[in-house]
Amino acid sequence: MRTQCPKTHTTPDSEGVTAISPGSRPAHPGKQNDAQEIWAMRGLSPGTQDVFTLTDGERIHAGLHKSDVYPCVTSLRDLPDDLVLLNSRVFNKRFVEAGLKCWLIKSNRIRKSDRLLAYLDAVPAPKRATATCLNRKHWFEYSLPKTPDLLVSSGFVARSTKALINAVGAIAVGGVHGVYGLPSGTSRSLQEYLVTANLASRVVAHSGNLHKLEINQLNALLTEYRKSSSTNG
Repeated sequence: MRTQCPKTHTTPDSEGVTAISPGSRPAHPGKQNDAQEIWAMRGLSPGTQDVFTLTDGERIHAGLHKSDVYPCVTSLRDLPDDLVLLNSRVFNKRFVEAGLKCWLIKSNRIRKSDRLLAYLDAVPAPKRATATCLNRKHWFEYSLPKTPDLLVSSGFVARSTKALINAVGAIAVGGVHGVYGLPSGTSRSLQEYLVTANLASRVVAHSGNLHKLEINQLNALLTEYRKSSSTNG
C-alpha cells in the first residue's frame, strides 16, 4: 500500500576534578530563546538508524537524491582527536566518502518526493516495528530538532570527549549530543573548553575504559563554562 503523507506536521525546524552527577541539570533547560542560555540535547532518535540514516552508497542504491536527505552525524568515533571544524570539505571526506552514516531521510516533511515515498513503501514491517515508530500516527514522521552549534560525542575513551563546530549544519543523531544557543563568536571557545576538560575523572566509566557523558552532565559543563566566561569576561 502506498505510504500516505501525514496531514499534520511538526515544524522542523578548565578543568577540575569535581564529579558531575547525571542528575545535575534538567536535560532540556528552559529559556531557550535567551541568547545567554546554552543547552544540550541528546541526539535525535528517529526510530531505527537502519531505516532513517544512510551512507552515501545506501542513498544512491535507494535512488534518493540529496534533496531527499539532511546531513547528519551518528558518531564522532572515527574522527581525529584534533579536529575542530566540521565543514563541507571535512564532512565529505570523513563521512560521505568514508562510507559512514551521513544522511537522514526527510520523512518528517509533508511533501516527499516519489523517490522517498517509494523508499518508505519498501521498508519491511519488521524493520520498522520499533517502539518509537509504533507509537507514531505515521511510523516515519519524526520531529526534526534545530541544527546544533556544536556536535559532542556522548562516549569517549581518552581523558575527554570530542566536540566539533557544526559548520556543515548536520543533525545530531543517536550517540552524538547537540549544543544550542551559543552567542556569536563563542563556538571555538566552548569547543576548546569541552575537549580539554578532564572528563574521565568526573564521570563514571560505562564499560571498561569507555566513559559515557550523559546529557545532564554535559548541561552541567555548559553551566560551568557560562559562569567561567562571565567571570573571566
